[in-house]
Amino acid sequence: MKEKLGNWNKIRKYENDKCGFMAKASLEYLLEAAKKQNLKSLVVEQLKEARVCLEQVVNRIPELIKADRILCQKLTNDSSSQKELDIYRPIHERSLQLRRKMAVFGIQEVSIMDISCDDLELRADKISPLGRDAFTTVHRGTLKMRRKDESVEVAVKVWNSELENFDASDFLSERETLRKLNHPFIVNFYGAALIREEERLRVTLVMELCKENLMGRIFQNRDNIPSLSLTPGAARSVIRWARDIANALDFIHSQGIVHRDFKLENIMLSHEDDVRVANVSVSRGAKMTTGTMKETFYIAPEVIKSGFYDSKADIYSFGIMLWEMHGKRALTDVEGDVRAVYGEDAERNRPTQVDQDRKKPPPTLQDVMQGCLDEEADKRPDATACRQRLTMLYQDTFPPI
Repeated sequence: MKEKLGNWNKIRKYENDKCGFMAKASLEYLLEAAKKQNLKSLVVEQLKEARVCLEQVVNRIPELIKADRILCQKLTNDSSSQKELDIYRPIHERSLQLRRKMAVFGIQEVSIMDISCDDLELRADKISPLGRDAFTTVHRGTLKMRRKDESVEVAVKVWNSELENFDASDFLSERETLRKLNHPFIVNFYGAALIREEERLRVTLVMELCKENLMGRIFQNRDNIPSLSLTPGAARSVIRWARDIANALDFIHSQGIVHRDFKLENIMLSHEDDVRVANVSVSRGAKMTTGTMKETFYIAPEVIKSGFYDSKADIYSFGIMLWEMHGKRALTDVEGDVRAVYGEDAERNRPTQVDQDRKKPPPTLQDVMQGCLDEEADKRPDATACRQRLTMLYQDTFPPI
């Protein structure tokens, strides 16, 4: 009878204040569950299930290893592989051709360009463009901003080949990547446009026009090199730029993107002297083992050895950047295959310290630099950790007045 009366009183309290009753009951339960003996028994019970799962996995590992060895041996001895390659290679090549044609059709007939050619004035300077590589050329241009009723100076990346003659799927991939990268320290992307020159139709990407790259800013004036400059302004600027570059890289990696060409020449400066990371592209091949030594100097040892490229390879490149930003130039341009130069001693050819005759960087910057340059990719910090440490360094070294 007493128990029934107690239950009836609880029911009345619950009906009068359901939220308050449940909050109090939950708190009482948690306080009781948090007691050492009760909590221990709960954790032990939960870990029993985890232990059973792990034991099952351990028991399966020898079987999986054996199965993998059998599969590898079978593939090694498979004499029909060449025959299958002869059959399927033409089908694969035909599929790629169809994919390219579908991409071209999509651009011409389906996709709506972000920018009308009537709003874009291209000032193509064939003698001295802003930039050029094997596939594209970057020119100055003017874009009419209809919503703001004004015009802005822009950089226009133009594909060298006509639309019909290149893999348009690369262009579409790069456009989608740039749309995702809306960040204050990444070059602003205005959109894509089609331009017609007589009978030629070419695709373009329109981006923010910056005044210079960071390599030029630092090394064209001795006063901008922290290890040589006599003024504290150089160190302040470099640490601020390093912090903001790490901020941008953290965002890029959070979007599941790897930059793959992270170097000072691809770090631009706005007219307000803020950094803008440029040349982020998903169309660039993962295996980058040829080119100039200056380019390959930024590539992580594991990429040189295996061609495998992930976010930790960008971190290694960032370490090279920090090393250069403090005042140590990378290797001068030498054409050739990086494997032929580095060979098996790739990890020995990385910077370890600043020249003895120059000022040393702050200890935190030195630690971040050396961590990024660790020859073991798993031991390198991620971009978030770099951003956090460099932010603290800037705040501690240059506190607000």
